[in-house]
Amino acid sequence: MHAEGASVSVKIQGRKDPAPINPLMPMPEPPSSEKKVEEVHAVSENAVSVDLSESSRNVTRAREAIAVLPEIRVEKVAELKEAIEDGSYQVESEKVARKMVDEALRESARQKRNGR
Repeated sequence: MHAEGASVSVKIQGRKDPAPINPLMPMPEPPSSEKKVEEVHAVSENAVSVDLSESSRNVTRAREAIAVLPEIRVEKVAELKEAIEDGSYQVESEKVARKMVDEALRESARQKRNGR
């Protein structure tokens, strides 16, 4: 809330007239509509058309499909839990080690690309 008689100043970017705007005075007539039409044509000539590629649409569909999947595969967890409890679960140490090394190499390459 402003005190009575106080003025408010607002800067409008792109405004060519440096005189202050008085909200109590009528607005000046806008420029002719012909100029506006010319400006619209100039803008539309510079417009860019965007067409999503098929691969982009496929990525979008894949993301939507993944979004509806549960984060935890309940059946897989139950199978693993049962195998661990009955002693039939075998850890393939060579496979685990290979995946750990592969992931470390990928992370190192990612960091090099990002300049870290």
